[in-house]
Amino acid sequence: MKICVFTCITGNYDKVKEIEKDNLKEGIDFICYTNNKKVKSKTWKVIYIEDESLSNVQLARKIKILGTEELKKYDVTLWMDGDIQWKTPIKSFIKKYVDLDKYDVVGFKHFERKSINEEVLACFELEKIGAEEAKKVQDYYKKENFKDDKGLIETTVLFRNFNNKRVQEAMKKWFDMIINLTHRDQLSFNYVESITNLKVNLLDIKIWFNDYFTFYKHSKMINAYVYPKVGKSYYIDATKISDISDKNELDIVVPCNTDSIRIKFDNKYGLYVKNIKCDKNIEIIDNCYLYEDKKMCCFCPLILELNGSFKKNEKIHLSFELEMNDVIEIMNKLHDQIELNKSIIKEKERLEEELKQHLETINQMVNSKSWKITKPIRAITNKVKKRK
Repeated sequence: MKICVFTCITGNYDKVKEIEKDNLKEGIDFICYTNNKKVKSKTWKVIYIEDESLSNVQLARKIKILGTEELKKYDVTLWMDGDIQWKTPIKSFIKKYVDLDKYDVVGFKHFERKSINEEVLACFELEKIGAEEAKKVQDYYKKENFKDDKGLIETTVLFRNFNNKRVQEAMKKWFDMIINLTHRDQLSFNYVESITNLKVNLLDIKIWFNDYFTFYKHSKMINAYVYPKVGKSYYIDATKISDISDKNELDIVVPCNTDSIRIKFDNKYGLYVKNIKCDKNIEIIDNCYLYEDKKMCCFCPLILELNGSFKKNEKIHLSFELEMNDVIEIMNKLHDQIELNKSIIKEKERLEEELKQHLETINQMVNSKSWKITKPIRAITNKVKKRK
């Protein structure tokens, strides 16, 4: 059985994760498609691709969904998003969970949501799509009379055979919806499944926290805003510095004579900062944390305060590490607790219903003719028991 693991990294969205030694020994091919000439790897075969007609996101989706001619020579292909690193033997996982003779696609159930409509709402509320795009998706499925009863897939990890004709036809339809309806691939897969009769097996394994692979958070485009203290107040005519996440460095040109400068980082990704260093001997105050463990301030403002004696046009160089909070882990723990509470409530409701049925049975028995007829006999029996 020929197996290939493939991924696609476009732009600066992810960095390639090297393959663990155990999987390198298994005779599996690893291919990373990318349009970023800076991507290099010791363990992946890097293939450079271009398509100027597509955005970086669309190009990554194209490879993910349609695959390539090269992938047709494999019996099993494993797609992994760029934020995944497999840490256990892949062949063992395939042997245990992946049957492409029985199914066309093997993937994972969504860790929380159960329908496309729930995902549309979540994507809107998490600002992954706008209101107009969300309405467009909902209107399309309403027009198509889509029942939305196929569940919801996590498209982060997918097993397929690209020689399967049904897979080829379904993937073409799926990519067409990426281009014409929405770039969010989870908002269209289960619809495509329903209209193409694709045979799909969604594994009931937590995709973000399991024993098989590790999830790494995506790289993000981070902006910083720099504003000085003028008199007694900070002047918010801020200088914006974009895309500092990749190099984790910040060069500041002091806008005026001041004794204090504040730096505010975009923090919609749940950031915290550590190992701050400066090329000048100044005081640096970290004001971004609301909790002692410094990892629970999921989306609170991340602010650094630099105190010293600064002159106009003076240059300051900062280096630091930006980390993302384990928001998904927190969500997952909350989800587990919710599910536990649901099971407790369900068991309580079951016991209450069982008790109710017993009471109804007893009530029916007490009010039955046979119970009334035997009442004198029971009275004599009770007297006999008391005498004993």
